Amino acid sequence: MKSNRIAAFAAAVCITGSSLAYAPGYIDNAAVYAADETISGTVELKIGQSVTAQKTSGSESPKWYSEDVTVATVDSNGTVTAVSEGETFVYAVFTSSKLKFRVIVSPAEEEDPKPAVTDLGTVNLDNEHDGAELKLNDAPEGDIAWTSSDTSVATVDSSGTIKAVGKGTCTISAVIGSNTYIVNVISTYEPTEEDITVVKAGSFALSNANPQGQIDLKLPEGTVAVWSSSNTDVAVVDENGLVKAVGKGTCTITAAVGKVRYIAELTSTFDPEAAPEEVILGDITLSSSQPSKKPGLTIPAGSEPVWSTSDASIAVPDEDGFITAKGSGTCRIIIALGGKNYILNVTSTYLPPEERPDSSSTVHINGLNKQVSLTVSGEASSPVWSSDNEAIVTVSQDGKVTSNGFGTTQVFARFENYVSAVTIVVEASNIPGDANCDYEVNMADAVLVMQAQANPDIYGVGKPDGITEQGVKNADVSGSGDGMTILDAQTIQAYKLGKVDKLPVD
Repeated sequence: MKSNRIAAFAAAVCITGSSLAYAPGYIDNAAVYAADETISGTVELKIGQSVTAQKTSGSESPKWYSEDVTVATVDSNGTVTAVSEGETFVYAVFTSSKLKFRVIVSPAEEEDPKPAVTDLGTVNLDNEHDGAELKLNDAPEGDIAWTSSDTSVATVDSSGTIKAVGKGTCTISAVIGSNTYIVNVISTYEPTEEDITVVKAGSFALSNANPQGQIDLKLPEGTVAVWSSSNTDVAVVDENGLVKAVGKGTCTITAAVGKVRYIAELTSTFDPEAAPEEVILGDITLSSSQPSKKPGLTIPAGSEPVWSTSDASIAVPDEDGFITAKGSGTCRIIIALGGKNYILNVTSTYLPPEERPDSSSTVHINGLNKQVSLTVSGEASSPVWSSDNEAIVTVSQDGKVTSNGFGTTQVFARFENYVSAVTIVVEASNIPGDANCDYEVNMADAVLVMQAQANPDIYGVGKPDGITEQGVKNADVSGSGDGMTILDAQTIQAYKLGKVDKLPVD
């Protein structure tokens, strides 16, 4: 007799609805004749789920029916759909055999309710009323996660007790499951001396040659400091931490952040009567594409000007008179000469290479030991070329760039009065099948894919002997886009044996 074999709900079938909770497999003893009704397998579904049985041999298509369509239905293609909680049997009837499958249907999992946000209003805190206790009387049962959006303004503990820390506004949140409760806090609280924590922020000096300086505490983003000087006859400080000398003496510069006081000690030898006259020379702008400029200054022969900057994190001068950007912002370049201070106001929009979006001044190089040529148009003189990181690229004096390592850096073209820059990004080659990124496709690539799949603890991404992220991308050559699998290794082997014309294979 002709026998038919069916693989019911196997791992390769297409499942619609939620993922099944059982481990599917091939039915044992599937070739059952019409006289028998042996149970050949069991499938567990949740209400609303569907799954299709796959016939693995024979050409005859069976007729399908369900013993109880109120529990589960089956269509002519063998797709079983769970309808209601219970148990039934599904049959596949052939000319000379019948297969019987048990179907168990359980209730569908409840979907998580949509998150609900409840605004509980505003709490005002000050020195007389520096705390509040929140009670969530109508909240559902469960663990509560309390948080403050700004702990320099107010904190909250695990019981919902809010304590003022400093001046400002913040939001207190309580999360219970999918429910969030928020309270807005407005605080005018001023910490008392016994509450304050003092942090020493170092010391610095100001003079007539260097009459101002920037204090950078590297506070977390969003944190606002309140700056003050203990003696404004010696120095003053603005809201950004820029300190300016006013006279001789010592004082402390304080940054108040909640209950923390950052204290910097200042010594000033600045003499306002002896202060050199300031002469504003003008403004210059720096950018990522032109990060360095040399202002057109006429300096008497034999003189030795002293160059300085008000903020080295924005721009710095060198001994040749070039001013080079280091970050974004504004600062002053001071040239002390002949008893006068000559001032250049600098505005910089410079960004480090790794923070820049791609632009017309970005060059991508695909792979190592590759070369591109940079040219300069509209210039009578040839620039002096240099690389900011020769481990990534080197550049010859005719503008030829060679890739040495992966990463992002800059190449500079220095002219007489300015420097132009181009961002260079060296990327790994995208060669289908090149799993080990050696710029060739061979059996070693297939071996690495199999090793990475079989033993990811040794050959996985990030391991010393493992495959790289680019290698994983290159290895995905079979059903491109589904990730790296053993089938990719087999496809690479087939390609090297001439059984596949090209990679990738759809």
